[in-house]
Amino acid sequence: MIDDVRQILLTLRDVRLDWMADEVEMTIRAGKTVLKDVEPGVARQLKNPTVTMPFSADEELAICLRTIRAYFVDLPAVWSKTETLLKGIFEGNAINHLEEIKIVDAEERQMMPFDQSYSPECLRLETLLQKAGF
Repeated sequence: MIDDVRQILLTLRDVRLDWMADEVEMTIRAGKTVLKDVEPGVARQLKNPTVTMPFSADEELAICLRTIRAYFVDLPAVWSKTETLLKGIFEGNAINHLEEIKIVDAEERQMMPFDQSYSPECLRLETLLQKAGF
């Protein structure tokens, strides 16, 4: 594993995002499946014409940054769009003005899938990831 990815994973673990670091690490350790480099026609005769290979350094970094983007940029954006859509559905069904949608657990305690205070950081992270090509 390349040092940049190792440092990002350490940072994720430092901020109690071990599960995300573990997910990235498992994906990278699993490697990628590619076709064996054999003569044309021979691959059909093989029971398993594929082999697992390690990811390149660029691929490792891409896996890491795309995972971060998915959790910190893409999912909050999906939640925001879903919230807007649901408000429109409820208001369209003669339910008076809906100020917010809450997700609650079995004990009626509110759960926050994405803290609204993260919004400026998400935008900043998205900009940085776009500059890096992700």
